[in-house]
Amino acid sequence: MAAAARETVSAAAGSASRAAPPRATLVAPATAADPAPEADTLQQTPTRATSSGAPAGPPVGVENSAAAGDLTPITPPENELIVELYGANQRSRGALQAFRRWLTIRSGEYPALFASMRRAVEHRALMGIAISDLGLGSNKPLTVAALNRGWMLYAHTVPQGEPLTAAAGTKGLEQVWRALHTMHQAQISHGELRAEEVRLVDGEARFGGFIQSEFGAYDTRFESDNAQLLLSTAALYGTETAVRTAIDVLGEQSVLAASRRLTKTAIPAAVRNSVPDAGELMKSTRAEVASQTGQDKIEAAQITRFSRNQIIQLALLIGLVYVAYPYISAVPTFFSELRSANWAFAALGLAVSALTYVGAAMALWACASESVNFRNLLLMQVANTFAATTTPAGVGGLALSVRFLQKSGLGAVRATAAVALQQTVQVITHLVLLLFFSVAAGVSTDLSHFVPNATVLYLVAGVLVGLLGVTTFVPKVRKWLLNEVRPQLADVLGQLKDLGRSPGRLAMIVGGCATTTLGMALALWASIEAFGGSTTFVTVTIVTMIGGTLASAAPTPGGVGAVEAALIGGLAAFGVAASIAVPAVLLYRVLTCWLPVFCGWPIMRWLTRKDMI
Repeated sequence: MAAAARETVSAAAGSASRAAPPRATLVAPATAADPAPEADTLQQTPTRATSSGAPAGPPVGVENSAAAGDLTPITPPENELIVELYGANQRSRGALQAFRRWLTIRSGEYPALFASMRRAVEHRALMGIAISDLGLGSNKPLTVAALNRGWMLYAHTVPQGEPLTAAAGTKGLEQVWRALHTMHQAQISHGELRAEEVRLVDGEARFGGFIQSEFGAYDTRFESDNAQLLLSTAALYGTETAVRTAIDVLGEQSVLAASRRLTKTAIPAAVRNSVPDAGELMKSTRAEVASQTGQDKIEAAQITRFSRNQIIQLALLIGLVYVAYPYISAVPTFFSELRSANWAFAALGLAVSALTYVGAAMALWACASESVNFRNLLLMQVANTFAATTTPAGVGGLALSVRFLQKSGLGAVRATAAVALQQTVQVITHLVLLLFFSVAAGVSTDLSHFVPNATVLYLVAGVLVGLLGVTTFVPKVRKWLLNEVRPQLADVLGQLKDLGRSPGRLAMIVGGCATTTLGMALALWASIEAFGGSTTFVTVTIVTMIGGTLASAAPTPGGVGAVEAALIGGLAAFGVAASIAVPAVLLYRVLTCWLPVFCGWPIMRWLTRKDMI
């Protein structure tokens, strides 16, 4: 270390996971009896230290007398160096981050971990030496020292040159890509290519940092470097120039491979945080790569151990086991009663249940203006049963429908509007059929069993008043309703008006919705007949529609438990014996819920593999 030098200390915010330290004021050297040094964070510029250690005035050179400990200003600025301190107490956060990466990210997607802070600092210095030997280092490591109480010191020269900016032009950008390619040819990866770590010295590119660098790296790390530099340079030069220059230097295939890693999971947080609006910038950069390489779509690389779809499907399976568990004990009794069932009526119920999926697919197909493949839409309706049954209020089914339409080429707004239109027509059709069959049942039919008592009505009224108050007095909710819900409602109302001018499309949607509602009622009627029961189709339809509506408000996934209780209670109210109502309802649920659920699981996986959802 030079006798005359200006010392600038960076406080150790890093850890064994190699986080970059911020700048800090100079601290006096610690002796064996001194406590561990502490540093106060500065803004962005180094600070001169007086002999007492207090910052004063603009930065100038100082002479460090090891014997006396005093600091005397000197003038030459070329002998500057930076000293960074790392404390052992800073490893806890790094250990937690390392554990999270190990748990969620595939091995090989992140740099090697170190057993101690000392090994991490030594590695940084050695990587700086290796990169400097290639002539690509913006600064040169000088020394690494172990201090008392586990502290580590790392000293290096001040970075040379100027940070990369758009003012350097495409020639400077080409030099950066060529320098990175040279580094990769030497089997060295950088790992944290923020724009501030890239500098130009007389038109030649240099790199700093070295915190995440690796020697003996492999293609995965090189692709990650290329993706990081793509993102950083796109923020400086724009996506078109950044992508074109990268292709000119590396070739289309290397840039395509790198663009697959332009995702939140693959790009380190430090790099994402160094550019404005990183999420949108990554999307636009991927789109620019696809445009310049003639690709229709760029699939994101999976670097996590589990994909998002796998996590969702696992959650759905757990939900399915949770809701089905209470009924496992009733399976032996139910199968013993099936021996005496009329299988012809059971087959009729199964056929009608299958017909409801055709009706639902037909309605959604018409709502989407017949712009999607009907066969795939029909398969999606079966998979929809699995998603709807394993999520409360069927929200998973609605989300799956929107996702399928988006994958089929509809925009997000149009896909959401199509599903909303189908649900709106379904509700209207359901209410009209309920009114019609209630009238058809005649005055002799007692429907008072389905009317809630006064307490429930008061409770519902109170909830509605509370929701009205929330929407009125909570600004965020009111803003959400105005900006998100209101446009969707306006779009749905507009489509309802358009349906009036398209009678064929309207008939298809209403017919599909009616087929779904009446098909479920017919399946329950066939299940009752299968066990020797005798009741009218009108009565069963009323029970199905009213009981199903009441049970749909239940918070259980797929309404499991609530649907069975409502249907059994409704049939009992109309005089159907419990010995018939219970097995009939269980058979009905097997035909309309559980069989489609078990068929929907493999279909959902097939649709996922085909990239349809």
